[in-house]
Amino acid sequence: MKKLFTIAALFILQSQLIAQTSKTDPKDWQGWMGGTLKFDLPKKWTPYIEYQARTYNNLKTYNGSYISIGVQKKVSKFVHLVGEYRLALVQKGTY
Repeated sequence: MKKLFTIAALFILQSQLIAQTSKTDPKDWQGWMGGTLKFDLPKKWTPYIEYQARTYNNLKTYNGSYISIGVQKKVSKFVHLVGEYRLALVQKGTY
């Protein structure tokens, strides 16, 4: 199972590394920087707050921020239920 997860992660990472923004500018470095603050509560509840800032144009142009507030409940070893609200503070026309 661990080997399968590693192979899947490498495949996803590889597909992201060769992604292009457009055919006219195929070498645009983009950055998605962020951080998460999590709290462990009793009965397998985990509230969290997450912030993400995004840049493009070879990391020179700010594209917007995303703030997420959510809660996660562990149901079983492999199943988690998540409820989240996400606020997008981005430029007009960006989603």
